[in-house]
Amino acid sequence: MSVLVSGVMCASVACAALCCGASDFFARAVPVWPAGRAEVMNDNVRFKGVFAAPKSGRCVLSLTGSTCYRVRLNGEFLAFGPARGPKGMFRVDRLDLAGRLKDGENVVEVDVQGANVNSFEFLDQPSFLQAEVSSGGDTLLATSADGAGFSASDATGRVRRVPRFDYQRLFAEAYRVGGGSGEALDLEERSRVKLLPRVVPQPEYALDGSFRKAKSVRRRYDREAKVHVGREIHLVGKDGYKGYRPGEFEVDVNGEIQRYVPDPNGAIQSTLWRGEKVLAGFVGLEVRVSKPGRLVAFASEREHLSFADPDCGYAVFWDISEPGEYVLEAFDPRSAMFVETFIDGGEADVTRVWMREFKSPLPFSRRYSGTDPELRAIYDAAAETLAQNSVDIFTDCPSRERAGWIGDTFFTARASKFLSGTTPWRSASTTFRKGRFRWCIPVTTPTANSFRISACGLRCRRLNTQSAAVGPRSSRR
Repeated sequence: MSVLVSGVMCASVACAALCCGASDFFARAVPVWPAGRAEVMNDNVRFKGVFAAPKSGRCVLSLTGSTCYRVRLNGEFLAFGPARGPKGMFRVDRLDLAGRLKDGENVVEVDVQGANVNSFEFLDQPSFLQAEVSSGGDTLLATSADGAGFSASDATGRVRRVPRFDYQRLFAEAYRVGGGSGEALDLEERSRVKLLPRVVPQPEYALDGSFRKAKSVRRRYDREAKVHVGREIHLVGKDGYKGYRPGEFEVDVNGEIQRYVPDPNGAIQSTLWRGEKVLAGFVGLEVRVSKPGRLVAFASEREHLSFADPDCGYAVFWDISEPGEYVLEAFDPRSAMFVETFIDGGEADVTRVWMREFKSPLPFSRRYSGTDPELRAIYDAAAETLAQNSVDIFTDCPSRERAGWIGDTFFTARASKFLSGTTPWRSASTTFRKGRFRWCIPVTTPTANSFRISACGLRCRRLNTQSAAVGPRSSRR
């Protein structure tokens, strides 16, 4: 038995009965997007607002949007969101700005990616941002169609027409640093949407600076190198799969990275950085550029010299046009233990590499108390894996797919109970109502904008609840 509904699998599903009106989260803000662009693929827009710090009282930034966003306050990273939710329902982040404001004017920037493609990771829904800064009963800043609160521009510099990162996720990352236009865009009000609370806690976004230089590598650019063309490219346009085609690419990230081949006599000097363990999050780096060129970071969970298999890692390109010192960070969360950096056509010195961690702040109440170092390493790896796969829903992996599969949640719920003593997502997984079906979790496919609620899903819900209550068999001995 199966029923078709729409969208991405979300273990933190809520029913329509839990939906709130806009007034429960926003006093004045409305959903907006640059006029005529709400369904453009990989549209990247920077929303910027300025407000005066309140003299007293709590100050909160409330926001939600589609597809995903990164928030900065006075130039400092604040959050990535929103938490994923069911079709047509959007979870609202409420970010307490206490201790982060400075006297006088404060600047909040929200870089939003409107993907508008079907994927394992996010639903294919039109782009919008709805955001508001409030203190007490006063609205200090709010999105509106006239742009009086938040202005919008193309200042992110992210290149729009690039290949998908892989078959399962959104788009690869390429930037023209300083190349985006800061000119204000005309905004239009979008349709009102159903809103839900975030429910799950925000990650801590800790910076891991354990990356150290491991070795030097020489490469050359080989225009004739054999390039692997993956499903994310050759399946575009088939069975409804969305993306840009090769003839439309401004930057072919997936193809170009494979043309940088190892060569002991190559002209490109590359540095391989190694972290202490595989982490999920946002790769960042500091770099001094003396001669402009294309700065490349290739991150991977394992060490290898060939870039010929893009599934093993991912590349981010920054085309830098002016000398200077830069602090750069990828927009999309991935996973890596190794990061290789180099500049093509220029001269640069990467001085630091880090990973801004993107994982759940699980309330671990249990620790491995034995003396076996191998068992301790296995236990710690299991705990880290669970944290990376429990940010907003239970996912199968934090990088290649970030998908929530119904069957996987059965095992993940058991792991959560065993490792943390609780299942913090259970309150979010209350009820999903669509027709007569309750306690159903929608499954995603990238080729159809539809949920598939199946008998398997109904069984998994029952088993998940049981496992959350009693824990795995090993914990009941």
